[in-house]
Amino acid sequence: MTLGVILSCEFDFHYEHSLGNMNNQSFKDIWFGPIARKFREQFIRDSFNFCRDCVYDYKLIPGCVVEWEMLTDGR
Repeated sequence: MTLGVILSCEFDFHYEHSLGNMNNQSFKDIWFGPIARKFREQFIRDSFNFCRDCVYDYKLIPGCVVEWEMLTDGR
């Protein structure tokens, strides 16, 4: 485990898509920063390797972090 790393998804077991590290930036800067934005845009177009193991089965349903950030206003 790497302390401070913010991952794009809880199923990214191999840290393939780290959004940043809280030892270097604030959570807000990481979560709304360019790396996270690019990840979310790519997710909408296609999925990632770790999506194969997702309990949400390629569907954006309540509880999915990407759905919360991309398809709603976060409230």
